[in-house]
Amino acid sequence: VGEPGRLNRPLVAGLAEHGLLGLLFGPVDGGGHIRALDLCLLREGLARYCTEAETALAVQGLGAYPILRAGRPDVVAEWLPRLASGAAVAGLALTEPEAGSDAAALALAAVRDGDVFRLTGAKVYISNAPDADVYSVFARTGGGPRAKGVTAFAVPRESPGLTGEPIELLSPHPIGRLQFEDVAVPASHVLGEVDGGWDVAMRTFDLFRPSVGAFTVGMAQTALDAAVGYTGSRAVFGRTLREFQG
Repeated sequence: VGEPGRLNRPLVAGLAEHGLLGLLFGPVDGGGHIRALDLCLLREGLARYCTEAETALAVQGLGAYPILRAGRPDVVAEWLPRLASGAAVAGLALTEPEAGSDAAALALAAVRDGDVFRLTGAKVYISNAPDADVYSVFARTGGGPRAKGVTAFAVPRESPGLTGEPIELLSPHPIGRLQFEDVAVPASHVLGEVDGGWDVAMRTFDLFRPSVGAFTVGMAQTALDAAVGYTGSRAVFGRTLREFQG
């Protein structure tokens, strides 16, 4: 059992041990792309029994899929086996203090400096922050207005200048802030193309968004089962609750 509000690494490792991360990522040595329908079934099934486990799996996928789908071969080879085995945890760093619903209004700056990009700015409400091992980070490289000037990067947690702190929520979900102070990211860690990061983000969201509905269906089924069971066993005025019309 992990500390509420902080990354639960034993839970992520357990998802791998029971083969669920394997379903999400495919073979550790090759990587796969799960179908949207299969992801829906996986999330619905998990949500019926443990919403914390379901969310841990979904967030691992959200953080890892930009790397899996758009990373250079050496970056994929470095991170995919660790993410698929539960040895490492990923986070997707998109939302900023002034860019939430209007996600294209990013201000985190990524300035080219020879063979590296230097990232300066902040992210907020980032799942698995500040404890994730690697982040798929979306920053503004200035190649065009709004979404056209966004680039995606794979940024390890231990990168000098990257710091963070947790945000306390009512739920136990791990979420936090990230601060980038002149964080040097090798150009080889660009995910996809420079100024093409919005496409990387949307391809990931297109896969995972439908399964949010499946997640809620799983929770709703458990709630319905509990309600039906209770109304069939709770007796008042000589009969069970389900025998009353109301």
